[in-house]
Amino acid sequence: MSQQLDFWGMYPDRRVSGEEDVSQAFNEDVSLTSRSIAKTAASNTAQTTLQLASRSYLVPWFEALLLAYAYRADNSIHAESLSQVLAAVGQVDGHSFQSWWSAGGFAHLGHGLTDVSVSYPAKRGGNGAAVASFVVALTLPIHAAQQQISFLLEQLARFHTGVLSSSPLLWPSFRSALTIQRLCLYLKVVRAVIALPAEAKHKILTVGQEMNLVPKQKVRTYDLAGERGEKRDAIVHITYDYFQKGRALVINAARGNFPCVVMPREFVKTRRKRAKLTAAQYAKWGT
Repeated sequence: MSQQLDFWGMYPDRRVSGEEDVSQAFNEDVSLTSRSIAKTAASNTAQTTLQLASRSYLVPWFEALLLAYAYRADNSIHAESLSQVLAAVGQVDGHSFQSWWSAGGFAHLGHGLTDVSVSYPAKRGGNGAAVASFVVALTLPIHAAQQQISFLLEQLARFHTGVLSSSPLLWPSFRSALTIQRLCLYLKVVRAVIALPAEAKHKILTVGQEMNLVPKQKVRTYDLAGERGEKRDAIVHITYDYFQKGRALVINAARGNFPCVVMPREFVKTRRKRAKLTAAQYAKWGT
């Protein structure tokens, strides 16, 4: 049995639209409905749900928070916001994903698992409306189905399209245009660059070549000098793009905004526009 609901139309005033709202969503108390769901999902354990969690967006989220915690002293990391996020999802320091899920991740997010499955568009329509579809097994008791749909509606009420952190308990069904594999790749590039010695030169090029990020631009021994230069430029361009997106992912995750690969404005370096030369200046330079 399936049911479709226009949840954007039902809750027009409860969308998470900014950093302050995200923190508020994290700090909301668990409702009575949530506690009811926890009871119905009592059979779930950290061990039985690990495989599902390991294939979800929780993996790159965990990795991003782990990097954020490691560099929490950096001026790009909002320590206070990071503390709020970790209080909501569990401490990540000293953990692998598996140990984090067992130690605290499941306790914080495990009750997001329901017998009712939900799907919804990764992007909102042009008119601001989107439709959620619920699929309910006929073997599920009506009372349990009603409770779980109510629980999911609560989560969808605060959900901001494309941002899992706005409603973390939707992680089992969350989808984004940014795939899990792509997010993990961005973070892998960041880790690889960081792992190089501080005195190492051409870090971006080195990582791009070692990870073979641009296979078509691989430098060959028979390449001419000009071709090698062009290929290296292409590798640096792609690798730096991945590195910056990985950094943005970490910085935003610490601020309670995941997944987001757009660098916060204060860390975007803008080039100063050159003033156009006047005719007199052209004459001065003999052009």
